[in-house]
Order: sequence, then structure tokens, then C-alpha cells
Amino acid sequence: MFITTPPHGRREEGICQTRHGGRIKRGRTMKKQGLKKYIKHGQGGFTLIELLIVVAIIGILAAIAIPRYQNYVQRSEVSSALATIRGVQTGVEDFVLRGREMTTNAGDDEFIGVDASQAYGWVTMVQGVPTTFTSATGRMTTPVKADASGAVSLFYSFTSGSLADAGAVLAIVRDEDGNWSCVSEDVPTAALPDNCN
Repeated sequence: MFITTPPHGRREEGICQTRHGGRIKRGRTMKKQGLKKYIKHGQGGFTLIELLIVVAIIGILAAIAIPRYQNYVQRSEVSSALATIRGVQTGVEDFVLRGREMTTNAGDDEFIGVDASQAYGWVTMVQGVPTTFTSATGRMTTPVKADASGAVSLFYSFTSGSLADAGAVLAIVRDEDGNWSCVSEDVPTAALPDNCN
């Protein structure tokens, strides 16, 4: 038989008296003793296989994301360069039709409206349409004029950013018929706008 009685009429939390075999024992209540079996002793960390799975997933995502990001950066730089030189195309056309010399040096009378030094490189002009464009740095030393046929080229040399190491060049050229076109050299095809080759 199991009897619990508080001693001297006082109530004590968690303590009870049991009468068993004529002797009275003090001890923990059954309620508190029973809680121990409900305490969960789980593991404190991740297993090796779980960590390896996470590392593998991160590796796969990085292998897909990094090349796409690099391509995005190149496309944004090329678009910025093309917008820079396209922005003065009308002004250059006016200079050509009036037979005036042109330069990218701000402050000169022949200034076309875009400075030689730009965010990702340099803007330069050459007479005619060269067969190949070589990356150029620095300011123009002398103004240029369209050749006798009216051909002139305005090009952007990438000297910083993601295309600097390739020596990439983006140009807009005016042929003898007055038609403008976009050409490039060493610019990745994926980074070129649709209207440029």
C-alpha cells in the first residue's frame, strides 16, 4: 500500500513520505521521477554525410552561377561601352558632313562630346575603316578627319574590367556610303548586343 502525507501539515514541493513495511521514507515524488524517461537525448551536430551533401550542393550551384555571372558582367560592360560611343554618333556625322576635324579631348575646339577616358577603357578615333582594331590607351595626340570617302571609326578599347586581359575593342564605323555599323574584336560573342558583330 502507498500513502503520501505531508509532514506536520506542511506542504513541501516535490517531497513526499511513503509508508512501506512500517517505516516512513522521504523521497522524490513519482511525478518528478517519471519525467526523466521523457527527456530526449538527441545528437548534437551533423553527420559527415550530411555535411558532404551540403558541400556538393553548394559546389553545383557555384559551377552554374559563376559563369553566368561573369557573362552578365561582360554584357553590361559592352552595353555601357556601346552606349557611350553611340551617344556621339550624330555629332560625329555632323563633323564629317562639314569636313571638320574631330578629337575626344575635352576642351579642344574639335571635341565630339565624349571624353577619351571612360569607366572601362579609352575612346579613340581613326580615319577610315581599319582592317583590324588594336587596343589603344591614352588621349588622342592629334585630331582626325574622315578620309576622302567620308569613312571614320570611333572605337572603345577595354583596359579595365572583365574584358581588359583580352584586349577587347568595340567600334562603330562609318563607311563611304554614310552607313554606320558596329564591329568588335576579341569581345566574346555572348557579350555582344544583337546589332553588333
